Amino acid sequence: MRFHEVNLGPNTPVDVLTDSVQDEKPSVVWLAITSPVRSRTHHREIEHLAGTVDSYGGLFLIGGQNAATYTGPNAQHCQSLSEMKMRVVERDDKGIPKN
Repeated sequence: MRFHEVNLGPNTPVDVLTDSVQDEKPSVVWLAITSPVRSRTHHREIEHLAGTVDSYGGLFLIGGQNAATYTGPNAQHCQSLSEMKMRVVERDDKGIPKN
């Protein structure tokens, strides 16, 4: 299993991440939610990101200390990096192509 990693860094606005995802169409997108999702706008931004990833068959994973504050569709919650790796390996084992 081999991936090309692009790290946009901490505090990247969700709309910037969504634009990058639309351009690059990565097979896996990981979002760490460290501050609680409190506003409807923030929730909609993450929902749009999740929908964008889902639209081309990507895998959208979220984690972080406040991941549970996002409850929208098309996102898989991970409690640890080990769990994230497990989800990616499962996807790879199913033969889902990497973008």
